[in-house]
Amino acid sequence: MKNILILSPDSISLFDIERSAEELGLRVKLCTEIAAANYWLSSRTFDLMLVHEKYSLNQIQELCQTLWSKNRGARLCVLQEEKNRSDDFADQVHLIGGRVISLSDRSSWITLFKTLRSEVKSDPDLQILVVEDLLSPRDIICVFIESLGFKDVHGVGSVKEALKLLENDPKRFNCIVTDIRMPEIGGKEFIEVLRKNKKLEGLPVVVLTAYGTADTLLDCLKVGASGFLVKPPKKADLVRELARAVRINRGEEAPRMASVDEVDRLHELLGAKGIV
Repeated sequence: MKNILILSPDSISLFDIERSAEELGLRVKLCTEIAAANYWLSSRTFDLMLVHEKYSLNQIQELCQTLWSKNRGARLCVLQEEKNRSDDFADQVHLIGGRVISLSDRSSWITLFKTLRSEVKSDPDLQILVVEDLLSPRDIICVFIESLGFKDVHGVGSVKEALKLLENDPKRFNCIVTDIRMPEIGGKEFIEVLRKNKKLEGLPVVVLTAYGTADTLLDCLKVGASGFLVKPPKKADLVRELARAVRINRGEEAPRMASVDEVDRLHELLGAKGIV
């Protein structure tokens, strides 16, 4: 049976959603306080977390770290009043690994529940290839990822090495974490090659960026990056992006984090967060 955690300031506003999920055979835990939600997320594995819009994005992201530590393929949805809907908020939720669903659009969450109930897929194990030209940072990133429970992590020092491995065995890795700025071939060119290769075009590619590389990061998003990490990566951000990679491999999200038209809007959001 699939487990859902619902977090709402009161138990009445989401009663219809709770009842609908239970009628479809899903096990629901409704919480009205952050502390209670944290307790249940630590105690039980959930397949979906629904959070009311009244909670801050920082609070939601902290909850997600616990959610994804137990189930890397779990989904996050933020429930929002239709009158409050905005592209800006939806983009911010997307950045932290979730999507927005309207509280008044009953068909959306019924479809979500039916899809969740019918899923029989197990979370794919991630075989992660780290591409970083500097030896010490590369080793640190690999060890950091392994400390989160990922057992198959391999590091290489150049895009040329990475492409050789991928071309020899296209199924060897199902997630790429790559630096943007590297000698000879950089992260942008790497992603362009991957997205043009039929055997590799669906790979999730998380780019590593540093402050002051805004244009390069945006170029990577335009050519098809799946996500980004700011150096040195924080645990919460790494958990978020690797959970996104799991969902991409399950076919629940597109390999591209944003379309070309969405990149400018993301640029504004990233700028507001001090990332670019």
